[in-house]
Amino acid sequence: MQNCTSPLRNGKEIAYYGENKSGIWRLPKDFGLLSERLGVMAYNPIKVANEFLRLAQVRQPAVQLTPLKLLKLVYIAHGWSLHFLHEPLVNEQAEAWQYGPVVPSLYRAVRSYKASPVNYPIVGDNDPRDLSEDAASLIEAVLDTYGSFSGVQLSNMTHMPNTPWSNTWHNLGRNSVIPNDEIAQHYAVLAARQNQN
Repeated sequence: MQNCTSPLRNGKEIAYYGENKSGIWRLPKDFGLLSERLGVMAYNPIKVANEFLRLAQVRQPAVQLTPLKLLKLVYIAHGWSLHFLHEPLVNEQAEAWQYGPVVPSLYRAVRSYKASPVNYPIVGDNDPRDLSEDAASLIEAVLDTYGSFSGVQLSNMTHMPNTPWSNTWHNLGRNSVIPNDEIAQHYAVLAARQNQN
């Protein structure tokens, strides 16, 4: 995979995590300002996935989200939430599965789609709360940043060496819980690298 850049809204550019000499993920430079506002409470992973699906449908052209891609987007959003908002985005811990980090209840909700795009909405969101403005903004920024990548590309990004998935897989074993503090530390490192460039 090569380093790719793509314009974001307001003409900002971002670099994507890949096998390149900088090896970082980037969100818009002003995205960190979210951390100065009130944080979010953790949500049902299906609620977060449904927001990705809702946003993907209104894009022109619409973005197709397969289960693999959706699982990785939710994990990535959770990681950035731990860093920028200092709170988990989802109320369930990710696990180190063969193809990268997975939130198990979300996997069970979408596995029947196999490699086909997931339909909106996914059934099973029993959380009556609406997403906070910060959570919704973060999800949109993650879709803007990572939505052009395939599920396989996102999977490759999230289980490279020295990622929380890799450390958990090799030190704790297959399907072990990936500690949120390790995810938060990883995204803090990515954000620090971004700020250096």
